[in-house]
Order: sequence, then structure tokens, then C-alpha cells
Amino acid sequence: MKVFAFITAKGGCGKSSLTLEAATVFGNMYGREKVLVIDLDQQLSLSKNCGAETEGPSILDVLQGEVGVLDAVQHNDLFDIIVASPKLARADSLFDRAEEDEYLLADVLDYAKDTYDYVFIDPAPSRNILQEMLYIAADYIVIPTRVDESSLDAVVTTENELNRLTNGRNKKSHAKLIGYVLNEYNKQTALGQMALETLEDASNARDGYPFVSTVSSAIRVAEAKTLHTAVCRTEKSSKTGREIYAIVDRMIERMGGEA
Repeated sequence: MKVFAFITAKGGCGKSSLTLEAATVFGNMYGREKVLVIDLDQQLSLSKNCGAETEGPSILDVLQGEVGVLDAVQHNDLFDIIVASPKLARADSLFDRAEEDEYLLADVLDYAKDTYDYVFIDPAPSRNILQEMLYIAADYIVIPTRVDESSLDAVVTTENELNRLTNGRNKKSHAKLIGYVLNEYNKQTALGQMALETLEDASNARDGYPFVSTVSSAIRVAEAKTLHTAVCRTEKSSKTGREIYAIVDRMIERMGGEA
């Protein structure tokens, strides 16, 4: 089982959208029943955007041991999903780092490894214990960003957080940074070119040279979410659809073709 996360330290960079689209592509390529999405966002953005039932058992119920992981799964048209809960906003008071609750998500996924081949986790919107759980559970991380300065600064923050957990004394995480995605990229603008060069420099500075990909427009993605579907399902041949499929191809390439 391979666990993916699109994660960055800033909101509004396309984490949920990329998670939904990439998971849909994997479901189209390898079978929907092999793909599980877990929503850790207290705002339930991804859960709502794919049309899941948000009143059912949530990932919070699973992490607290009230529901088994497979019992919380909903079978969606796009992929299987475990929805989030608004109560995740209180995660830091619900879970205790001192008791190694940060390993809970990884432990939960062990119970799903014989059922699913691919897991995509949509991150929490803020830095808390859920983020720690995610870094520990993930195998592969892709950092999404936008062309503005604060979003690019968040890339560095995310890299530092990953480095802390993978290279620190306890080496809590084994996750590999395999790519960057620049959203709302326009090659005709100086700002877009500057942002792309910044990510290319970041890639060149890291072992393994993570890929750098772009998505030119968020309009089609926004429209698809309103309809509870994915661009990669309804408009695969559109420019946005092709860009998402290209990102997935590079993800598969960076994990050694193990798909």
C-alpha cells in the first residue's frame, strides 16, 4: 500500500483539489476499489466536493477507536472515502503527543493495507497533531503552491517540517518529497516564471530532484467540484485534465513505477 499526501503550510494552494483529482486518476487507472481517500480537513472540503455523506462515521471516530477503519469507508463514484469531522478542529486537545498518538493514523492504515493499494490523505488546514500524524503515515509527499510570495514561503516551511521529522533524532517519518505543483501558473507573466524558477531551484537543491509540474487554471476544477465530480473524469482531454494526468505520471515515475 502506498500513501500519498499533497501538503503545504498554507491554505488555498490546491491541496484538496489535487487530492481529489489525483485519487480519481488512480481510480480510473487501477480500479476505484483499490483507492481510499481520507479527509483530515475539519472543513470537510474534499468530503463535500466528491459528494460524500458527511453525517456518517468519520476519521475522527476511527482515530478515537470508536469505529473500525473499514467500517467508516463510504463507496463513492470516484473512490472510497473516509470523511472528516468538524471536531477535528480540536485535535490538539483530543490527542496527546506524549502518548505517541501521532502514530495513530499510521496504525489505522495497517488495518487497510490488505484492502487498498493506494491511499490519498487530504491534510488538515493548520499545523497540529494531525499534520504530524500525516507526515508519519505518508510514503510520498507532493507540495502544492501558488505563484504569490507567501505561498512560496510556505514551501520552505513545509520542507523544513518534513526534514525535522525525517532527519531528526527519532526519524519519525520515512516520507519522501517527490514533487512540487505550481497552481494557477501563467507562463506569460513574470510572476509565474519567477515562481517556476524558485521551485526548480528547490528541486535542484534536494536529493532525488523532485519533479516540478504546473496547473494553469483552477476554473475547470472549481466547476467540477460544484458538480461533485473531477475534471479528470469528465474532461480528461482538456488542458487541465492533461496536466493532472501528467502529474500522476510523474508521481508514479518517482515511486519507481510501483503501481
